[in-house]
Amino acid sequence: MTRVDLGSLRPTVTIEEAKTYLKRIIRQDPSLRLCLWGLPGIGKSAGVYQAVAEANETLPAEERIVGVLDIRLNSHNPVDLVGIPKIIAEQATAAPGAVAAQEFVRWVTPEMFARLARERWVVFLDELTTAPTASMNAGLEIVWDGKAGTARFRGDTVIVGAANPLASLAGVSRLTAPLANRFALHLEVRADLEAFIAYGMQRGIHPAIISYLRLRPDALLVMPEAKGDVMGWPSPRSWEALSRVLYLLHVPVGGQVPVEAVAGAVGIDVAAEFAAKMRIEGLDGWIEEIVARGTAAAPPAALAAETSVQYAMVSSLAHRAVALVPAAQPLEGADAAECLRRLENIQEYVSDNFQLALQTMFYRDLAAGCLRGEDRSRLLLIGAHSESFRRWTSDHAGALLPEAGPAPAHGA
Repeated sequence: MTRVDLGSLRPTVTIEEAKTYLKRIIRQDPSLRLCLWGLPGIGKSAGVYQAVAEANETLPAEERIVGVLDIRLNSHNPVDLVGIPKIIAEQATAAPGAVAAQEFVRWVTPEMFARLARERWVVFLDELTTAPTASMNAGLEIVWDGKAGTARFRGDTVIVGAANPLASLAGVSRLTAPLANRFALHLEVRADLEAFIAYGMQRGIHPAIISYLRLRPDALLVMPEAKGDVMGWPSPRSWEALSRVLYLLHVPVGGQVPVEAVAGAVGIDVAAEFAAKMRIEGLDGWIEEIVARGTAAAPPAALAAETSVQYAMVSSLAHRAVALVPAAQPLEGADAAECLRRLENIQEYVSDNFQLALQTMFYRDLAAGCLRGEDRSRLLLIGAHSESFRRWTSDHAGALLPEAGPAPAHGA
């Protein structure tokens, strides 16, 4: 397989940075056309849907996006975008100078465009570079004029494209120059480990995957060779798919991982190492002991000293900590008190038993897992009620969320 280093190419952005551009376009200038470029499986399409959902959280009701209209030009003939011809018969009149009866054709608007004149949508032209040239040319008026045939879109419709580059081995063609020129902004998206881990903490991706990628960051995206059959290969999309497989098979943290399942999702080249590194006898039990007893817990020192085990423990503890953070105020009753006690146990253990770099990983993962798009209410909640969290973020200002500053004091 070919290791991918996008750092040597044109300036790139992470998927989170690309989402920020799109959210600003949605909120401030929907006439700007954006095209996202990047290798397959790095999250371009998912990022568009996430950006729309996050933008909707702060838009007034009349400006919210109704939905994303996903149009694959590769599955449409040019005439599909115009509509279906319908013969219209015009009756003759008997008045002096009347016109004889005649027939003409009127194009009936396709159902997928029917609502765009009255509702606000994002029109998403995905997989642009897999479309034939004729279909790309048919997309010119969609991108530039905001219309398809006789169907004109509402003025604040957002139009965004996504494309794979020629080097991606994705069966693509060169984007035509006229279509490329109609997009105001082209952004090349790179695979970014920290962005994927933050996403994974929010989505509950299996801790084994997060700890393995921390150990082997170059395995996040590995393009297959341009020969032979292409099956599973490592990408952010396929790692997320593997997480679903591990949950399907009820694989606990540190548990036995079926090599064939790993190979089927992310390829044989990483399957054996993943299965070996992530098999840590007793890890699940250790994690539960730490949650229950905090610094009084005593995992075997010999294993806990190994880097792969430390990464696995940090990822697993962060995963458990996120699950303990209540969804909203108020925090009342015995159940809430027990959750906070266990959350304190985890944080005290991390602070006493791991070096600062691993502590930072833990707190960044915990913070990322508490975020929901732009909603920071759970993060503020943990800052208000967890003494360990406030102390650590105060002592290491800027390490957690540099743009947000330290967590608020109790009652803030």
